[in-house]
Amino acid sequence: MEAEVVSHSQPSGFELPFISVVVPVYNGRSVISLCIEALLAQDYPTDRREIIVVDNNSTDGTGDIVAGYPVTLLFERDIQTSYAARNRGLLQARGDIVAFTDADCLPRSDWLSQLATIFVGLDIVGVAGEVKPAQTEGLIGRFFAESNPVRSRKINGLWYVITANAAYRRHTLLEIGGFRSEFFTAGDIDLSIRLQLGGYGQIEAAPEAVVIHTYGDSWREIWSRYRRYGYSEVLMSQLLGRQHDTGIPATNQIRVMRKQLRALVTYFLSFLWRLLKLPIRGWETEYNFRPLLLIVAESANIWGKLMGFRNNRLWETN
Repeated sequence: MEAEVVSHSQPSGFELPFISVVVPVYNGRSVISLCIEALLAQDYPTDRREIIVVDNNSTDGTGDIVAGYPVTLLFERDIQTSYAARNRGLLQARGDIVAFTDADCLPRSDWLSQLATIFVGLDIVGVAGEVKPAQTEGLIGRFFAESNPVRSRKINGLWYVITANAAYRRHTLLEIGGFRSEFFTAGDIDLSIRLQLGGYGQIEAAPEAVVIHTYGDSWREIWSRYRRYGYSEVLMSQLLGRQHDTGIPATNQIRVMRKQLRALVTYFLSFLWRLLKLPIRGWETEYNFRPLLLIVAESANIWGKLMGFRNNRLWETN
């Protein structure tokens, strides 16, 4: 049954743009069905949208699952990165607007409608939607709910856009050359920075365009994510450092790591102090383990930065 189309207060004379949704996926058998079903349930007119899923060399039968839905299934077999998969979808897309989300995300039913509304302004080249965590209970669930690391953020006047929830004008993405397909992380942030520094137009927030993001409920998930974020921070520091004509300095990641090491000492002492208070307070899982969560996240971030320095030869630039 087709979802009812809901009006979202577009100005008179505003024609709904055709939107192509691109979803990269790698071994997403456990999550891709829910994502596709959420996209098919969008209240946006079906004749003004298409859904493109790009399988990036999955080995768990993800492609077979996607093939059972009325969506376009593509394959990116040459380069093993989500950004190469997104570029593959971008080239196939027919829409004026290309919206991106991830296989482990569930867009709300008015997601596309809310994104489309922001593109009323011709100077708007991109939109950063809101990402909210699916899990808000449990030790790790609450940790991710509070930190919410996949949200797009505006820092020093620039939008750092995460493609778990983002949309851009297709012709602009093609003009700038799309994502850097060789990046295994930070390619989405890099794209948004290049668009802004290149003067292609403005990026605006769409707080009502919401996708729900699922995090893994494990300590390994914390380590993996924050290690990747640390690597990304070093990579973006390098890229911004090259933009000498903008006046935007690269963040001194060595100085940042010194602060992080001091923070690690604080977290460790806090953990010991809470253990000493056990006879008085009793065992409280979240209270007692909170410093350990921060230790894991901070240590992983530092480790990711070290890997970034090693792989990108950044010692001399900091």
